[in-house]
Amino acid sequence: MRAALFWHANLDPNPLLVPAQAFKARFKEDWNWLPTYVLPNMVAAAMNKAGSAEPLQVAIALEGLRFAGPTGEVWMRPEDHQLMMPIYETVFQRVGEPGVKYDAEDTGLGWKTEGKLDTENNVPPLVCKVQRPQVTALKA
Repeated sequence: MRAALFWHANLDPNPLLVPAQAFKARFKEDWNWLPTYVLPNMVAAAMNKAGSAEPLQVAIALEGLRFAGPTGEVWMRPEDHQLMMPIYETVFQRVGEPGVKYDAEDTGLGWKTEGKLDTENNVPPLVCKVQRPQVTALKA
């Protein structure tokens, strides 16, 4: 089986292995969704950039925002608010085979990286545009 993944436990180097293992020890399930790490950091940076927690201002501050993620640069495309980040081409193989030290979901099989698309090579075509809400003053 093959998959395209943002992150997996067998990356080398793997700056998120320790927190991923701590998550598994505590919750008895794999942590494997990199956006749950990246997005809160980007929202906090956007709030600082906007000087506000007001949703529209944060959304605007997110546009074009770049973040040094643990697997490479992540940024939000302004036109459609899509998150651009590296992605790995992987194959599911037995633990112990080269490149597979950690399994997924206690299966005895784990993901092995076969290739990586860096952020600049992982930008899909633009197919839609953000429709901004109409902002009006609230009546008292």
